[in-house]
Amino acid sequence: MKGNISVAVGIFALVFIFGIVCFPTEKTKCSSSDATSGDILVFSAEKDGDSDIYLMDIEGFETIQLTYSPSYQENPAVSPDGKYIAYCSTESGTGEVYIMNIDGSGKKRLSIGGGQHPTWHPSGEWIYYAKPIGLRPFSYKYAICKVRKDGTGLQRITYFGYRNICPKISHDGMYLYFADDPNWTPDDRIVRTNADGSNPEIILDRNGVTEGKFSISPDDSTLLLTVSENPDGYTEPKNLYFLDIETGIKTRIFNRTGRESYRNGCWSPDGNKFAYSYSSDYLYEKYDLYIYDMKSKKSIRLTNTPNINENEISWGHLGSSSLVACWNFDEGKGNV
Repeated sequence: MKGNISVAVGIFALVFIFGIVCFPTEKTKCSSSDATSGDILVFSAEKDGDSDIYLMDIEGFETIQLTYSPSYQENPAVSPDGKYIAYCSTESGTGEVYIMNIDGSGKKRLSIGGGQHPTWHPSGEWIYYAKPIGLRPFSYKYAICKVRKDGTGLQRITYFGYRNICPKISHDGMYLYFADDPNWTPDDRIVRTNADGSNPEIILDRNGVTEGKFSISPDDSTLLLTVSENPDGYTEPKNLYFLDIETGIKTRIFNRTGRESYRNGCWSPDGNKFAYSYSSDYLYEKYDLYIYDMKSKKSIRLTNTPNINENEISWGHLGSSSLVACWNFDEGKGNV
């Protein structure tokens, strides 16, 4: 299929054109307060040694496969206008940043020499991403770079720390947030700079154990963190926390027990909900998608796929300028 899909046609035209993927879901219907018409989740799903990118209509639960590749297609991020998806693909042999239309057509490579975890500037013109810039034994040095959505204007932004990953831009466009690991240890610190990379400030030090996974609330006041609750500070089980940016106070969200694990929290555009991945037993069960309602304090299950890991969620709105995106930053290929 060529070209973009108009806002008037919306998500149901996407379903009609592409067909519904044989992707089992729990058909628990949302009420009108649970989703807004046009809201979508774009996420990666891993099965049998590779992963692809899917699009889900939150209201109707129809799921559409957008990429078909034996390699890894990861880190999806929907553009603010709902027309494009930036993502990472390993089809060239190393992770690179690509862009495609919201319907999966028009794929174009943007990065050269490696790139991952793209995120959009609120203007919709620039894409920020983590780029490897040096090599030492067993690890890359990363910096945050930005490039226009047409592939021009590549610029390096950060010169702070060692391993800058998982960039996010505040919704007012003033600040850049990213995770940094200066010594290649399990936990990361969260750094905030001006949008041009100047004036770095550590807002969460290394006791945060966030592994580079967080998203910014629409009002720019709160980070939604994935935190390891394993004593090793890296592996499962994991949980979700709020971090008040002004006070630095962390608040645990779920009362996790046993081998339950929560990760990949992603704010809705209105800030009233967030999507996340959950496993009832991280040793034996794959991760499924859920939405948590901040007012009711209840979760809605979106998928029930025992052989598929669903992760790296981006919450968008077709034709809207509102978007909050987040990523899972597990380096390992397997149970992502």
